[in-house]
Amino acid sequence: MKTRTGLMLGLMALAAVWGAGRAAALSSTDDGTITVTPVAALLIDVGGNVALGNVDVGASTYSTTGQYLKNFSYVGVKVKSKIGAPSGWTASTSAGFDTYVLKNLAADAVPDPASIAAQTALSGSDLALSGAQTMGATGQSGDTTNIWYGLSMPTSVSNTSARTITITYTAEAL
Repeated sequence: MKTRTGLMLGLMALAAVWGAGRAAALSSTDDGTITVTPVAALLIDVGGNVALGNVDVGASTYSTTGQYLKNFSYVGVKVKSKIGAPSGWTASTSAGFDTYVLKNLAADAVPDPASIAAQTALSGSDLALSGAQTMGATGQSGDTTNIWYGLSMPTSVSNTSARTITITYTAEAL
């Protein structure tokens, strides 16, 4: 009888341990992950034309009216600019025969001419638009600023035809 009681107690203890282990195995947690990459349509608008009017050969001038630049994207952008189309003259870092220097700067209010003059000359390559490196960094659509220009005229010209200079602006997500 003692053997049977001992065997029964042993089996009961084994069942209790096995049951406790099963109960623990029926409850388990783990983490799952979700990866998402936001895709925002990038849209900027440059408005208004800047007419510098009659400017003497060899002189420098600065715009007193800015073009507005508005970020319609729901993401912060950095803006780059470059000379988009030839004007019949050549863009360079120093003025010369049929060669001009054009600089730009983004600012809410009319900047000091020295601030524009300190910028890097535009060319056919993308150049970060100073003052608009982080437009709409909060991700809110509608961030607006103005673009101001400085032009150093050619030192001499082959003719006095009016010129139109096209600047291409490109937005890249931050």
